[in-house]
Amino acid sequence: MQQAVEDVFDGIELRVRDDSISALDLIGRSHFDGFIIDCDGVERGQEIIAAARNSRSNRKSVIFTIADGKTSAAAAMELGSNFVLEKPLDVGRLSTYFQSSIRQMEAEHRRYFRFELALDAEVIRRDGTTISAQILN
Repeated sequence: MQQAVEDVFDGIELRVRDDSISALDLIGRSHFDGFIIDCDGVERGQEIIAAARNSRSNRKSVIFTIADGKTSAAAAMELGSNFVLEKPLDVGRLSTYFQSSIRQMEAEHRRYFRFELALDAEVIRRDGTTISAQILN
């Protein structure tokens, strides 16, 4: 399954986690434009979907959920998934979902990504004196 995902998302950096603890930790520390979560193949998979959707930095990220029947498509959508695929993974369907989500992921990237900024500034007080300052981010 991982090879199929890598083939569809060719050229995109993927960070793979095999356990829920490291996935939950990563969700809490980083922003991602999208997630592919094996909901039923990983312990606490449903919790990972909910954590991604409820995290401040990832609440608008695209979530692809892969289920094997333990979690229904409706349940995965209620948790916050944008797309639900069932095992065995249909690569054509994953590719179609990916193509339809590219604009949303690009918009999320633009919304979240920030450039570091440092500008010199001058504050002029009411009495006419000036204070040099710097504006950061």
